[in-house]
Amino acid sequence: MIVAVCADKGSPGVTTLATALGIAWPGERMLLEADSSGGDLAFRAKQPSTGQLLAADPGLLTLAADARTGLPAADLARYCQATAWGLPVVPGPAGAQAYQPMRALWPAVAGVAAAWPGTVIADLGRFQPGNPAAALARAATAVLVVTRVSVEDLYHLRERVNELAHTLGDPRLQRHPVAVVVSAPRKEAAAAVRQVAHMLQAGGSPIPVAGYVATDPVSAASLRAGELPKRGARSDLLASAGELAATLGSWWPELIALSASPAAAIAAPVLTRSAAATPTDAGTVPGAWPPPSGVPVPVPHAAAPHSSAPHSSAPRSSAPPAAAVGVADHPRASAAGRHEAAR
Repeated sequence: MIVAVCADKGSPGVTTLATALGIAWPGERMLLEADSSGGDLAFRAKQPSTGQLLAADPGLLTLAADARTGLPAADLARYCQATAWGLPVVPGPAGAQAYQPMRALWPAVAGVAAAWPGTVIADLGRFQPGNPAAALARAATAVLVVTRVSVEDLYHLRERVNELAHTLGDPRLQRHPVAVVVSAPRKEAAAAVRQVAHMLQAGGSPIPVAGYVATDPVSAASLRAGELPKRGARSDLLASAGELAATLGSWWPELIALSASPAAAIAAPVLTRSAAATPTDAGTVPGAWPPPSGVPVPVPHAAAPHSSAPHSSAPRSSAPPAAAVGVADHPRASAAGRHEAAR
């Protein structure tokens, strides 16, 4: 199964969200770097034992070469490298030129990733028309489009999701695979999610908003340095990623059910933080496809634990809230070999 993460343009934090979501994911998972403009993990991810940067191999290019001749999905994990984040990654090359030989190999990579029993979180970077890694988006169970809340970002978002609604939508699916994730500070997240959802509704878009990823510069800097945030699951970034993982698991239960395995209990963090419920109209399904008459407006918890949730103007559902999830604290990665790459 694939969860693809992308953006229209700019740098709203696609790699940061993909990494945080992988750390928070409640099942067997891996992070696949598929940004054909050049990857960042070569400068960020570190080996857990030495604190050094990852080796060049195994990685995406090796995987693509082997997938061309037929690769069993069960062998996909052989191309991962362990990291100090506790998240297995398949790193891509840092330079865009190195991706050129892969143009004809993306469908084979997508086929193996989609057949893997765990969840492959694919970092697609900026997803413009003609992106050579589009095969991963077409094979994905969910495609998350990250956006900030600004006039220019929302304009480009509306254009992009309308295009994706047509290119990735399939009437045979119970739910449209595309959803939006809003990047915003925790205290402003509820209002930001409502604003983006209302904008999409006003434009007649069937694409729902899945939630938000917290703008958390300190925690993001820790991930860029190959380390986990000092506050672990309590950091705004990882807490929001845990809530987003809960929403995705409730919208696409197969993402969690198929990745639940004895190995996942070791590979994935223990989830402890309560996630926000997603209010919906009774009898409707967020992101249903073909779209229902009204697109629900999910509102995340922007409040601290034990405080009341932010008020939402969205209709309330009588259904029980999503299952409680979160992320356990991890030991911090070694500070040796600190490298940062601006996204």
